[in-house]
Amino acid sequence: MTRSYPILVLGLGNELLQDDGLGIHALRMLRLQPPPAEAILAEIGTAALNALPFLEDARHVIALDAIAAGDPPGTLHHYTLQELVPTSISGGLHDLGLHGVLQMLPQGHPIPTIEVWGLEPASTELGLEPTHEVARALPNLVQCVSGRIAELSHPATRPHT
Repeated sequence: MTRSYPILVLGLGNELLQDDGLGIHALRMLRLQPPPAEAILAEIGTAALNALPFLEDARHVIALDAIAAGDPPGTLHHYTLQELVPTSISGGLHDLGLHGVLQMLPQGHPIPTIEVWGLEPASTELGLEPTHEVARALPNLVQCVSGRIAELSHPATRPHT
C-alpha cells in the first residue's frame, strides 16, 4: 500500500558550512511548532538522494535551503523549483540536487509541486552556526513557511487568484 501525504518539508544544506545549513536550522525550528497532520518534515542535508522515497509520496514539497541570488545577506527568497537553475553534478551522487532526484522518479510518476524557500547566505565558510544576518532572518523564514503550510493544509481558506 502506498502512503501519501500532501505536504513534504525538506531541510537541505550543509550545517557544517555556516549559512549553507540554514535549511536544516529552519526545519528544526519548524519542528518546535505543532505541524498539521498532513505535513512530513524531513531533514535531508546534502544527501538529496535521500529525499527520493519522500518525493515519491508527496503532492506538494517545500524545500528549505540557502539561495545565493546576489542580494543582501538574510534576504528572503521564494521560488518554484523550475525557476531555479539546476546545480551541476560535479562530485557524484553526494552533489545531486532536487532537479536530479526528480529525474529518478519512476517513469510516468506524477511530479510533486515544489517550491523553494530560503535566505541569501552571508558566508558558507566552516562553522556550525549561521551568520548574524541569517540567524536574525531565520524566524521570519520559519513564520512564512508555517503560514504556507497552513495555507496548503486548508485550501478552502486560500484566496483565489
